[in-house]
Formats: sequence, structure tokens, C-alpha cells
Amino acid sequence: MIAASYIAVKRGLISEDTLNEIEDILQMYGFETRAELPNNDAIFEFMQKDKKKLLGKLKFVLPTEIGDVIQTTDVTREEIYAAFEYIERV
Repeated sequence: MIAASYIAVKRGLISEDTLNEIEDILQMYGFETRAELPNNDAIFEFMQKDKKKLLGKLKFVLPTEIGDVIQTTDVTREEIYAAFEYIERV
């Protein structure tokens, strides 16, 4: 959810304040929002096995505001890797 929200910020769909609010809410309920991740390429390759792929493309659900989302299949590898890096920040 944090990775998708980060991508949404970078695409101008939500503000950084909204991302921070989403993260604060998740933390309030005890969810970890940061993690040390394995190799980005390994994660990306694992994601390729997702059964919800649409016409061979990964499907992402990106927030447009709290409570509203869009679905898209045009998220790039670069956007995904940037989201991984965001999650690894402490």
C-alpha cells in the first residue's frame, strides 16, 4: 500500500501529505511501513508471477485520495524500484 501510494505521489495523483496520512494510519494500527527488502530484481521477478496480471502486465491499484483509487497497468519498472527504495528508507 505504501509503495502504491508513493507511486501515486510521483504521478501527481495524491499529495505527499496524503501519503504521510496513509502511512500514519497504517502505523496507528500496528502495520510496519518500512522494511529491509531483498534484491530489487528478485522482487520484481517474483511480481511477474502475480495471477492478477492483465494481458501480461502487472495491475496496480493507486490511490487518488483516501478512499478512492484507480487501476492501471502502465507502472514502469523504474517507478516500482523507486517505490522499493522509498520503503527501505528509515
